[in-house]
Amino acid sequence: MPRHSSPNQTKHKIRILKVHPFGLMDLNKMTKYSDNHFRSFNGILIYGWLLFSVYIVSISSNLRAIIFVLTLMFGFIYGFLGLQLHYFYLDKNHLVVKNHV
Repeated sequence: MPRHSSPNQTKHKIRILKVHPFGLMDLNKMTKYSDNHFRSFNGILIYGWLLFSVYIVSISSNLRAIIFVLTLMFGFIYGFLGLQLHYFYLDKNHLVVKNHV
């Protein structure tokens, strides 16, 4: 048995537009919403890992191997956690979600 909607219900169509990231919208006229990344959980982990890496390098005797491993780990952590640091531009008709990475 098919479902019928009542005449009082309105149907909304969602229209998705693909827009070139560098065109059609002037971000300077939009309101930017972003928080301080130093106080976010991911920011604290990224900068904490950086400080820990500096400490490990300063007390290490096998400097080359330690720097190599810590650089790989920092790249992984920065890439993984940095992908979650979003900021937004908003105006009357558009929402633009961006990432610093």
